[in-house]
Amino acid sequence: MSIRTYSLDTLQGEQWNQMRESLLLGTEAYRDDMTNELEYVTAATFGYMKDGCIETDVTRMSEFSIDTYEKLVQVYYISLADYNRLMGKSEELSEDEAFVYTVRLDFEESHIAVNRGKIYRVKEVLEDFIGNGSAALSMIPSVFIVVPDLQVAVEPLIGLADYNGNQMIQMGWYYGFDMDTDDAAQLQALDLIYQNCRSLIDTYPQEIQSFTCEAAAHDRADFYGTYGGLFFIGIMLSIVFVFAAVLIIYYKQISEGYEDQSRFEIMQKVGMTKRDIRRCINSQMLTVFYLPLVAAGMHLAFAFPLIQKLLMLFNLMDIKLLILTTVISFMIFALFYMLVYRKTSKAYYVIVSDYE
Repeated sequence: MSIRTYSLDTLQGEQWNQMRESLLLGTEAYRDDMTNELEYVTAATFGYMKDGCIETDVTRMSEFSIDTYEKLVQVYYISLADYNRLMGKSEELSEDEAFVYTVRLDFEESHIAVNRGKIYRVKEVLEDFIGNGSAALSMIPSVFIVVPDLQVAVEPLIGLADYNGNQMIQMGWYYGFDMDTDDAAQLQALDLIYQNCRSLIDTYPQEIQSFTCEAAAHDRADFYGTYGGLFFIGIMLSIVFVFAAVLIIYYKQISEGYEDQSRFEIMQKVGMTKRDIRRCINSQMLTVFYLPLVAAGMHLAFAFPLIQKLLMLFNLMDIKLLILTTVISFMIFALFYMLVYRKTSKAYYVIVSDYE
């Protein structure tokens, strides 16, 4: 679960401890089944990255270009204390140093700063961190900045606002755990926690901005419902289009075979052999069948970047899997073409060569 607030002060002090205890009452009944608990505080915003500086100045939005939008990133500040506690480490940072961890982004800069705020020297680009659901689901790359003091890092960013005047920097409290139970128990726990979250918002409307609660069992059902339906539709459309394409070409060539029958009859009477007929048919069939296949492959190659971006909207980010799937799909389509080509060329040969 995650709770977003308007200020970092909301997540500190005695009042927050009371709010946190009230919220976690929803997990008490499942305490014996809970493992791998995690809890941490973040300050999040977004902007575009250039030379290690993440620009969030919305007044310069008119200067954005297509290339700029491709550099948009989500930013999460995390304190070193939370990082060490979560990862079981005892790392140290000086006041001007930071660790960086990225999702779907290669980071090679030596320094990092947000909105020309405090500049941190990148001590290390981390290879592993627990992250959060927002970063995992978003198509926009994410940058986690581990800083020695979260308050110091956030202070220069408090005044950031969007077009509507809303504060761009959001403070978030993340809490999660694994449950060694069946899906029904997970859904019951989710419902109870959700009710507690709703109660907290009603009790503290000025302090809490919003909240989200998630459970693997619930998300799994949504995932299968959404992507299972898309998968079924994709299979059905693929079958329809493949059969439509090959049958149209097959019957077109058969009909042309009857039209060409008289021509081949004349050529056989003047000395054209069966071997010449077969060579002529093969040349014609190869052109008719495989030239469209080659053109389709070229179109697919040029359309691939757009297909990739469309799939990113569905959080399908694995580029290697996409390439492999595309190649396999094209090969299957080519296999159907080959089978229909063999069948059609034989039928065409019988039609045009049988004049006796």
